[in-house]
Amino acid sequence: MNYKDAGVDTEKAASFIRNLKPAIEKTFQAVKDGKPTTSIGGFASAFEFPNSDYEVLSATDGVGTKIELYRQLQNFNGIGYDLVAMCANDLLCAGGTPAFFLDYIACGRLEESWYFPVMQDIAKACEEANMALIGGETAEHPGLMPSGHFDLAGFCVGRRFKKNALPKISQIKAEDVLIGIPSSGLHSNGFSLIRKLLKEGFLQSFTEKDIQDKILIPTRLYTRLTGILGEDWLLAMAHITGGGIFENLPRVLPSGMGAVIEKSLYKSGDIFSILQEHLKQKDLYSTFNMGTGFVIIAKQENADLALNRVQEYYADAEIIGYVTSQHGVFISDSRRNAENR
Repeated sequence: MNYKDAGVDTEKAASFIRNLKPAIEKTFQAVKDGKPTTSIGGFASAFEFPNSDYEVLSATDGVGTKIELYRQLQNFNGIGYDLVAMCANDLLCAGGTPAFFLDYIACGRLEESWYFPVMQDIAKACEEANMALIGGETAEHPGLMPSGHFDLAGFCVGRRFKKNALPKISQIKAEDVLIGIPSSGLHSNGFSLIRKLLKEGFLQSFTEKDIQDKILIPTRLYTRLTGILGEDWLLAMAHITGGGIFENLPRVLPSGMGAVIEKSLYKSGDIFSILQEHLKQKDLYSTFNMGTGFVIIAKQENADLALNRVQEYYADAEIIGYVTSQHGVFISDSRRNAENR
């Protein structure tokens, strides 16, 4: 079983974007005051205004079908953190500092039972990320969405100084180190596959408490890393979301280069070791974060300094591998190459 079997075709989505890219990039020429400074496919988008030493950054994301498990358990605590973290962590990867956040909620009918915990968690997560929750939209769609059902999207805006722009593709070379920061769990990706595994009995030993404690752990915020932006050893950051480390790490690597992951990304007994019993390795690493939610690329000659600096903000960070001149992402126990889409 894989993500496509669960109804999610990431290859089709990528092909649609490739086909639409000329039409999208044509809009870049329509701007009269300023210009976009990033291309399609980055973790966040950047826009430069004239006569400014910084750029405006934006990132948008959702929580996906994780919402359905929250709804089935009727426990919505944590979903607001998921939404904010998915957006703010992406913006950080471009070398930016989050400034403010907007939310969009579509629902069949507005209900206090889920609306208040969701909005309270969004506000708490924004405060933790040093962002202002300055606006949003809540839309009721009777006849389109059933009562009790809702969907979320978030919009994070920040800025970066031009000299701090990431990734520094031209400076990355073989043997540069990968510093990984553990995830809190599954975060907010792969839940269509998780729900299919639950529905078809592959995780039949899971009780509602197991689902709450092992599957619905809120996404971890990595925004304390704004404290290292601009440091000379910092080359790139990657938020390990949909597509896993196989697809997200290559987004910040030079063309033709790859990475070797030397350490196990997850701990024995956690949700990822359980999933390993039911899914192939390639499907696991191309769908889930596998225990590492964020990766930093640092200059090899500054490896010790870089790790110490990251551990000042996230004590559980560790070196998990290195950049290689060979295309692909390799897990050291199998040396299996990942196809870069």
